[in-house]
Amino acid sequence: MAGMSSSNSILWRRFTSWVRRSFNVLWLVALASYFLVLAGQSVYKNYQTRQQTSDLQKQLVTAQKEDTRLQAMLVYYQTDSFKEKELRRTLLLQEPGEKVFALPESGMARQPGDDIVKEAAPVAKPDQRPIWRQWADYLMHKA
Repeated sequence: MAGMSSSNSILWRRFTSWVRRSFNVLWLVALASYFLVLAGQSVYKNYQTRQQTSDLQKQLVTAQKEDTRLQAMLVYYQTDSFKEKELRRTLLLQEPGEKVFALPESGMARQPGDDIVKEAAPVAKPDQRPIWRQWADYLMHKA
């Protein structure tokens, strides 16, 4: 019997040793997994931040180009030539002794025979049949 208790105690010691090692390994795996998840989240946030920075830089370049364009338009609108052109166009003003000819724009040029009134085509009356009858006739190829 003494031999059995010593073999049981050896087995018990081996089992407890294995459980401790397994428990330590399990903790190490859990800790490593936690740090990997944190690292992955950090990499993903870094990626998102770079994407947002890139998008904002593109918007900034676009806004700067628009600002430059608007500044150029502002300078142009303040010139005397623009003011004169607008006065001539909107108020139909002219300088003393100047003759102004109004020509139609190229898309609005009149064609010969535009003055002739053409007879209007007769307007077709809507079908008075119920819609279900119209569909049935259409599907059955009746006109």
